[in-house]
Amino acid sequence: MVQAAGIAASSVSFGTALVAICTAMTMIQEKKFTVMLGSICCASSCATLAGICVAVQWLYPWSPSQALVCNIVAGKISSILYCSTVGSVLQFLYSRAMLVDEQARSTTLMKVIQVGIVGVLPFAAFTAAVSRGHVDETFGVCVSHYPVYVAVLFVLATATFSVLLIYKFTASLREHQARLATTDRKSGGVCRDRQRVDVDRHMAAIVPASVLEKIRSDPKVVFADSNTVVLSSDDLDRIKSSSVILSVEDKLRLKQGADDARLSRQTKARERKQRMLELEAARKAQTATTSSIDLEDMEAREALLRKGRAAADEQHDDVKRMNQMVLYAKCVTIRDKQVQQTKQMEAERAEQEKLLDMMMEYERQKAIQRQRETDRKTVQERKKGARTIVEQMAERERIRERERALKAQQGAQLLQQALEREKQAEQDKIRKAKDGVALLATIVAANQEQMRQKQRQKQADQEEDRRIAAYIKEKERRDMERDEQQRRIEEAKERERNKIREAQMKANDHQAEIDALRARRAQEETDRKWRNQQAANARAQAKIQAELAAARDLQRMEKERKMIEQAHMEREQFQAMISMFKEQERSDKDKEAAEKKKRAEYARVLHEQIADLEARRMDRAKVIDMGEQTRREDGAERKKLESIRQAKLAELQKAGVPPKYQAELKRFKVLQSHAMS
Repeated sequence: MVQAAGIAASSVSFGTALVAICTAMTMIQEKKFTVMLGSICCASSCATLAGICVAVQWLYPWSPSQALVCNIVAGKISSILYCSTVGSVLQFLYSRAMLVDEQARSTTLMKVIQVGIVGVLPFAAFTAAVSRGHVDETFGVCVSHYPVYVAVLFVLATATFSVLLIYKFTASLREHQARLATTDRKSGGVCRDRQRVDVDRHMAAIVPASVLEKIRSDPKVVFADSNTVVLSSDDLDRIKSSSVILSVEDKLRLKQGADDARLSRQTKARERKQRMLELEAARKAQTATTSSIDLEDMEAREALLRKGRAAADEQHDDVKRMNQMVLYAKCVTIRDKQVQQTKQMEAERAEQEKLLDMMMEYERQKAIQRQRETDRKTVQERKKGARTIVEQMAERERIRERERALKAQQGAQLLQQALEREKQAEQDKIRKAKDGVALLATIVAANQEQMRQKQRQKQADQEEDRRIAAYIKEKERRDMERDEQQRRIEEAKERERNKIREAQMKANDHQAEIDALRARRAQEETDRKWRNQQAANARAQAKIQAELAAARDLQRMEKERKMIEQAHMEREQFQAMISMFKEQERSDKDKEAAEKKKRAEYARVLHEQIADLEARRMDRAKVIDMGEQTRREDGAERKKLESIRQAKLAELQKAGVPPKYQAELKRFKVLQSHAMS
């Protein structure tokens, strides 16, 4: 619907352009450079450009790569041109209405219409913003798409404003004509006198006062100024008479007077012609020696005699032979024309079939080109997908390398920390052993000191020694347990680190498997899409081939049907021609039999007459006279038959019979058959 609206708008634009050009030429000739001229020139320009845009959209071979240009031309520029054309036409109608009635400008309706016309500009911008165009790949054309509400609003607003403006213009024009008629009836004479006075004043203004003085003193004076014009009294009277503005009643009265004068002249001319004809008829009637009735009788008798002589001539054997030649020549001429028409039809059919073959070949080449373009796009998409997959795999490989490097670095850090902890534990163990030895030495020294100093307290010291020994033993046991626990912790940490390393390695292997699986799935998806595309292309190709095969079969069947019809028609024509020939031959045989019978009867009568003449006239001179008369009759008969032969040849030439079929009649010798017999 939108495309139809666009085409209709283009047609309206072209029509508006023609009207605009005609009106603009009229206004330019009258030198009325007003708003109407500007609006109508704008309308013609916009309509012409819109027509060019439509021609470019539908005639230029568009491709999908030109979608942006199509959108600009069909969606933006065309919308602005359509709206500008309609706005200019509405402004022209508004100006025309105001030209008839200037007072209507202050009315509310005309103000609203003027605001609506000005609103066409923002509406054009809005239409260009919401409209678009796209390339139809099937036909290679650029199609415009307008929103439905925009098209409906555009059509309704244009129709409403146009109807209102035309109605206002018509009403104002009727009012203006009524006022003019009333004014002319009231003051027709006064206006004419005033116009004559104005004309005299203007004519007097043509020549300056000094020039008028010179003319009064010497009418034959010659002026050097080329801008000075001297008018004679006849020219001045003619200008005055042509410058008078007549009312409607005066024009009707003058027209009625002119019509009456013309009718009077025509009546007088007819009467004069009738008198001349009557005088001529009287003169002929006086000079005629034979009445019209006698002339008619003579002409009828002469016509009857000519007809009888012609019928008698047609019964002659040579004339019949010539008629047979004429009929045969006409028949073969018709047959040649039919053969030529058949050949021409065959040539036209061959040309049509050639054209159909060319169209089918063009469609096939176009389908192959589309298939090649589709295959090329498919290959490009596959290559692009493969490049994307390779890039993704390379990116994931780089990520895995970074993760492996990071994990290796973290493992090295953990190993370094474990080694440092082991070294710290070994140092702590050595330090603790040294502390124990130092403590033991201190205790032994203290015991010795106590043994030297406190002999009395030997039992207490021994007890103390036992307690100290027990304490040291317990402490060593606790240190050993703590070392064993620390060792177990380190082993657990080592096992945990090993587990973490194994888990990291497994995670890396699992991620690689996931990436490989994803790549394999992507490749399978690509292959599946390619297979589906190939299957779709194969189905489309099969459909195209089926359509081509169906078209070829239909064309072959149509060709066979036409050949059968042509053969049937030719057979009917041949049968009709044979029937006509047989009928003609039968008629000729009947006529020939009748003629033979008549000739035999004539010969018998002639022989009887000859015998009677020979019996009655034995005089040699009479016999010689009779021979001379026979020769004269034969010569006259030969001349008559020769003239008939020439008439038959002229008839053949007039009928358009080729010369090769006229040759037999040209070679025909009259009275040869009688001479031979």
